Amino acid sequence: MCTTIQAENPTKKAAEDQAVLQEFFKGVRECQTESKAAALAGIEALNRLIEACRHQSGQSYKIRSMLYSLFNGQPADMSDIQTLDWALRKDLTAVALGMGCPGFPDYLIKEMFKAAKLGKWFLEAQHTK
Repeated sequence: MCTTIQAENPTKKAAEDQAVLQEFFKGVRECQTESKAAALAGIEALNRLIEACRHQSGQSYKIRSMLYSLFNGQPADMSDIQTLDWALRKDLTAVALGMGCPGFPDYLIKEMFKAAKLGKWFLEAQHTK
């Protein structure tokens, strides 16, 4: 029995490679678009959380603790999120999702608290557990 070896069609192979690359770069562009949107949504949510912290209620201390943890990595009791109002929960998760994306560096949390005249109060979180 004789078998023949067929050479790959270089044109077909190049077209397949091009399609794979196009799909890859499409995914990259989608990730970039989503991360920009997440950063913007996170910053908007952070503004709302800072406003909620002005009341310095029980919820505000929990928000501060979790935001401080995102800011510097200090451990926080994330089960506290269960005790927050629904809107605050959504905002906190939006901040977590958007932080680190282009346009939302971690230090922006501290800077926005400072701009809202709550910087000292925010940084007091480092002395609490």
